Amino acid sequence: MTPPTGWLPVPLNPDGGLPQAAPLPAPDGDLRLVVLGVAPDLAALLGAPPDRTVWTSADALARRPGPDPGAPQDVRDIAAATALTAFTGAPGVTLSAAQVRTVVLVLAGTRVLAAQPAVPGRPLAVLDGDRLRGHLWVDEVTVSAGSLVGAGPTGARLAVGWRTLAGGAAAAVSPPLPEEDPYAHLV
Repeated sequence: MTPPTGWLPVPLNPDGGLPQAAPLPAPDGDLRLVVLGVAPDLAALLGAPPDRTVWTSADALARRPGPDPGAPQDVRDIAAATALTAFTGAPGVTLSAAQVRTVVLVLAGTRVLAAQPAVPGRPLAVLDGDRLRGHLWVDEVTVSAGSLVGAGPTGARLAVGWRTLAGGAAAAVSPPLPEEDPYAHLV
């Protein structure tokens, strides 16, 4: 990973499996980054080759869910539809990038300061109340089936950057980003 100027790479081990945590450099507190992934179909996940790519941050960036009047919008309806597909679909049908969820969390102790889908190229300001703690940058996250099961060389890739206001280039304010629905990539 080559982060932009002023960004430090977060020491994540691609062979470590998910969830995975790493400390974030913060001069005034204990911050850590957690990358986690969830697949709805355990049987398909366990039956898939460990090096099969099941989710990439680039796919998440390209997949912009649009309004679909036929799609269930209620969480219970979505869960029921996923379960029905897992029980009635062919093996591996629910182990698609559309069904696997990958999220990046920033924690301060036991408090969650930020949670974002691992979408690349978009800085995330991490706030603690009204105080800016730093910025998170996702360069690339690739999740393989084996990385959701356990540790080992599965071809997963975790490239995330961090910057605080203490660094020289990090003191520059990011340009304002267009307003987006923060939940658009979670569906």
